[in-house]
Amino acid sequence: AIRFTEEFDDKDGLLKTADKLLSTYFFALRATLLHKDTQNLDAYAVLSPATDKKFLTRAPLRKKIRVGEEEQLSFLMSNSFHTARLAYEQYNLAGVSLGVAFLAGIAIVDNRAVAQINSNIINANISKVDVWLDSGGPGQLTEKRTFVIDNTNCANAVRFYFENSLSGFDAYTCTGKFSKVLKTKKTSFKKTLPLSFVVKDRGVTDLGLNTDTAFEVFSEFITKAEAEWLSELINSTDVFIKQIGETVFTPVNILTDSQLLFDSNDVAQLRILYAEANPLIPLNN
Repeated sequence: AIRFTEEFDDKDGLLKTADKLLSTYFFALRATLLHKDTQNLDAYAVLSPATDKKFLTRAPLRKKIRVGEEEQLSFLMSNSFHTARLAYEQYNLAGVSLGVAFLAGIAIVDNRAVAQINSNIINANISKVDVWLDSGGPGQLTEKRTFVIDNTNCANAVRFYFENSLSGFDAYTCTGKFSKVLKTKKTSFKKTLPLSFVVKDRGVTDLGLNTDTAFEVFSEFITKAEAEWLSELINSTDVFIKQIGETVFTPVNILTDSQLLFDSNDVAQLRILYAEANPLIPLNN
C-alpha cells in the first residue's frame, strides 16, 4: 500500500504540485508493471457478472491436484461490487456431472480476496471439479478453472506454494526424481599430542561447523506453456513447501542452479534445487 499526501510549500503555504493532488490510498500490484501483459488491472477486476474476468494467476486453466492438497485463487473486486461466492461442479469417477454447488463466506478485504480450493470440494470420489466465482444472483463472475484428481502414488512428491508475478499464490507438485545433498564446511584446530597420549585424546578439534542441505526435485514432463508458467516458481522470492497431512508451510529458497532441463518440440522438464530458509543449526557451531 502506498499513501500519497499533499505537499505544501514552507513559505507561502501553497501546493508545490497542484496538478498531482492525491488524497487517498492506492494499491499497487506487480501486474501493473508487466509491459508484455497489461498496464492496468481491467482483466482481473470483477466489476459485474462476466465470464472473462481472470484470477491472479497464469497457471493453465486445467491442473492436476491430489486428494489432501489445496490451492487458492486470488482475485480483485471493485468497490461497487462486493458479493461473491465460490461455485463448483464436481464430476464422479464416470465423468458424470453431480450438479453445481456453492460455498459462501469469501471475505473481501481492501478489494482483494482468496477462494480456497481444499477438502471442501476435493475428494477421492470425484474425477475432476470446475470452479468459478458466482455473484449469488446467480451470475458467473470469472473464468472457469478445472482441477483434475491425480491418484498416482508418489513416495517423494514435493508440493511448492509460490508467489506468482501477479501477487497471487500458485501451487505445483513435483513428482519426479528426488534427492538430498548434504554439504559441510569445518574449521579445525590441530595440536601435537604429548608422547604420553592415550587413544581417547583428540589431536584435531572442530571449532566451527557449517552445514548446508540442498534438495533436488524434478517435475514430470510438462508442456512448454506449463514450463513458462513454472518459471515464476524459479524466479519467486516467496516459496513454501507443505506436504499432504502437514499443517505448517515451510519457507524455502530456490537455488540459482534450477533450470529447464529438457526441451523438445512439445514437452519439457524442470530441475528445481532448493534449500530450507531456516536450516538446522549444529550444536557446536
